[in-house]
Amino acid sequence: MLLAAEIPERPGSFRRFCEALGRRGVTEFNYRYGDDRSAHIFVGVQLRHGMAERLELLDKLKSEGFPVVDLT
Repeated sequence: MLLAAEIPERPGSFRRFCEALGRRGVTEFNYRYGDDRSAHIFVGVQLRHGMAERLELLDKLKSEGFPVVDLT
């Protein structure tokens, strides 16, 4: 799965994002500083359970307050 997300540009935000990913493997990662308020990240995530897991992860990230777009 490949996704784009926006995280707040403050200490701990990236850690919180990673915790929301759970124990999934990260296959690629790119961090883009946006401005003093936000950063844009692109993340490849390994899925083991197909579409159901993909939708579950998108819902989880959105519920944690991360604007996210599925680029898969």
